[in-house]
Amino acid sequence: MHYFSIGGNAGEMEVEAFLHHALPLPPLERDMLAHAVNELIDHRPIIYAPYSDDLTGAHGVDHRETTAIDEDNDAEDH
Repeated sequence: MHYFSIGGNAGEMEVEAFLHHALPLPPLERDMLAHAVNELIDHRPIIYAPYSDDLTGAHGVDHRETTAIDEDNDAEDH
């Protein structure tokens, strides 16, 4: 568990008990656990399935097409 690798001092059973609301952890250990979780979240790629509105605008314009046109226009400008 990442928590232990960054210096968390609570034992594995204590962390499990804390996660199941059975045992409190001291504020420093809670913060270390939160820090470990936040670091893991930061390293995950943000991936999602696009909705129709993500691909087409309110007027039915396909953003993939306009993005390609915008990129072509930007290349011509430089």
